Amino acid sequence: MSKLGDAAAQTLVRRRLLLNGYTPLANKDKMCVLSGWPSMHVDEAKIDEWSRQLKWRATGVRVERGLVVIDLDVNDADAVQAIVDAIPADIWALLQHAPVRRGKGDKEAWFCRLEDGEQSFYRLASAGFRQGEDDETVHRVEIFAGDDGGRQFGAYGAHTVGDDGEVKVVYQWVADRGLMQVPFDELPRLTRAQLSEVADVATRVLDELGWHRDVRSKPGFSSSAPIFDLDAQDFETRDHGLVDLAGLEALCAGGNDVRLSASWLEGEAAVNMTRCIASINPFDGRVSVLETSSFEIHRPKALAPKPVTMGALDRLQELASSGSIFSTEPSVPDEPAMTSAELGLELRGGMEEVVEALLQDVAFCPSEQRCVMPIDGGAERAMSLGNFGVLMKPWAVEVRGPRGGSKTINPASLWAGDPRRIVVGGHRFRPDMSGHRLVTGEEGQQFINTYREPSLPDVGERDVAVARDAFEALLAHLVPEAGDRDWFRMWLAAKFQRPWVPNCGVILVAEQQGTGRGTLFDMISPALGRQYVRSISSTELMGGSGQGQYNEWLASSLLVLCEEVMAGDDAGGAMTWKRREVYERLKQLVDPRQRIMEIRRKGLQNYSAEVFASILMATNHLNALPLDRNDRRIAVLVQPEIRFEDVPALKALVDPLRTSGRFTDEFAAGLRAHLMSVAVDFNALRIAPELSGGRALMRENNESDLDAVLAAVLDDVPGDYVTNNALKKRLQNALVASGDIDHIRNWWVRAQDAIKRPNEFGWRRMPQRQVTNVSDDGR
Repeated sequence: MSKLGDAAAQTLVRRRLLLNGYTPLANKDKMCVLSGWPSMHVDEAKIDEWSRQLKWRATGVRVERGLVVIDLDVNDADAVQAIVDAIPADIWALLQHAPVRRGKGDKEAWFCRLEDGEQSFYRLASAGFRQGEDDETVHRVEIFAGDDGGRQFGAYGAHTVGDDGEVKVVYQWVADRGLMQVPFDELPRLTRAQLSEVADVATRVLDELGWHRDVRSKPGFSSSAPIFDLDAQDFETRDHGLVDLAGLEALCAGGNDVRLSASWLEGEAAVNMTRCIASINPFDGRVSVLETSSFEIHRPKALAPKPVTMGALDRLQELASSGSIFSTEPSVPDEPAMTSAELGLELRGGMEEVVEALLQDVAFCPSEQRCVMPIDGGAERAMSLGNFGVLMKPWAVEVRGPRGGSKTINPASLWAGDPRRIVVGGHRFRPDMSGHRLVTGEEGQQFINTYREPSLPDVGERDVAVARDAFEALLAHLVPEAGDRDWFRMWLAAKFQRPWVPNCGVILVAEQQGTGRGTLFDMISPALGRQYVRSISSTELMGGSGQGQYNEWLASSLLVLCEEVMAGDDAGGAMTWKRREVYERLKQLVDPRQRIMEIRRKGLQNYSAEVFASILMATNHLNALPLDRNDRRIAVLVQPEIRFEDVPALKALVDPLRTSGRFTDEFAAGLRAHLMSVAVDFNALRIAPELSGGRALMRENNESDLDAVLAAVLDDVPGDYVTNNALKKRLQNALVASGDIDHIRNWWVRAQDAIKRPNEFGWRRMPQRQVTNVSDDGR
């Protein structure tokens, strides 16, 4: 196939993989050389961008979010089969359903996922083996899982491309059952213990086959943390002779891998010329050397993090000219302007400790006016350099010179002038990278991650049971139909288990106020994290005012609550257009796909970011939204007309769990534990189901008297076409005949709006007749 054909085919592959829940990457054969690929955001727009670059003839999948790849790097079919036969039956019962990818030779890669709740890891390996003493290849089983290290595996397209540009080897999937056929959520799930057993089985089988152990290959778990020891060594490469560090980096420039021996590490005894692989790290443009026996990554010594010890004091002593001795005790007043606890830093007294704390915990953002940003704080804690200097003034040091003069040195100035300070592009809300204080954006720039898992107390089984009983009782009151309740419970649980997945929207309908929806909202908020559950007005949601144009609330929310989504009057009359306008805006916000939106901020620069919020709405009106028949973004749950206050047993169960109107942290922790244990089918939440006819009922209540008249007129139109003028006359005559002409306002404007919509009144329901703008003279 030509490069153009390869690019087109791989574009289709990447779109399918993204739809199936994976993160596809554009590869150059089995390698990914995209800048910043370990943390790159991938969406439809990025895939379209790759489609125009013919050099990407293959597709890889990023190992993240619990994806597991068991790489049988054993190039012998009989040995692979022996390993398969020795896997315990209970583990094989799971693995036999794993998609199996084959590349070059007899090697295989099995794709599965970690069991929910299992801790991810970078690499787990069996011992390494050689088939004979003269075999230079090390064979073993390697297992990669989770987020630690930014690993990717080739999946589709070219595995090997020759020097002539022709594809020599392509990836194949056993029985044509690959990741395009098996969504992420359908992969078999294994525990860390089961995966360790697979690695142990491989070690035992290769031992029994009489293969020679490679003493340098370390079995077990290994970290992705680099070793900073590349400096003045000479590197013996396979194809380019002896080079120094600069020469090695030059050879790797442009995305080339260079094979070399480990003589730089172990001396002349290391003769295997393919044992190490050198490549350029896409984040900093410097070389990395992978030593394949121990799977350790080596980096230039100059990149090693430099701990702050006496650096600040050394600089101060230089300022004191002749090296005079001075006190490093901070001149802290009896009542400082701000305590260390309020600042969020650990200030231990000496200047060096202060500067060390600042270098670790405060970042500099050159693009913002409030450019000093505490890493563990939100955007509201950012401040200007001037204010930061005033804040740190109590910890300043007075330096005395040899002639008696003095100079006050502020630790804020030392921090600002230190090249080691952390530089960021601002804040980003990334619940998909929980635990990472800093995240890397698409262009390699760092941002402060404002998401932190909610801090809740440890609770026992009794607290979990109490929270579960109260929550389930309220849920049964609000959603009495069991099928609807199971789906809605799963919808809520999904937000706790995968907070980064938006899912479809939900609207709770109850014409009676006080049914308990507000109590449900109050329960969810502390368990998910109060700061990430945003309750907004209908005006903010609908954009119906000057304030409505801003959507910063969407950028930092996991769940958005709106207690009344109704627009217009209650009768479905003259304000139908307003509800249609609101509905069109909601369709942009309530979208279960991965998406990037422009975040508009009042008085601040706009920016684009991925949004993760799901939207849960309430209304007291059955005609709140004119839902289209085929639009499945919003599920509708119609509730019984029973007030929460009128159910004494429910009140007695729920009210004691609230203090001053708020649910306790113990309750929140128990509810979180309960929802984290609920089984979730994430694919079932992408499209809103028909729940007990709620959507149909809302559509029915949005039909007005005009709709019925218009439907009858359209049915009576003779022939295949009708002009606008002729239709207007027919509709006018029908309204006069029915007596509705005087009280249905703007009937023609509303009729045209109904005709143009892809609903039951529009042309898409009429395979033969069409309402068109044909002029009266036929042109």
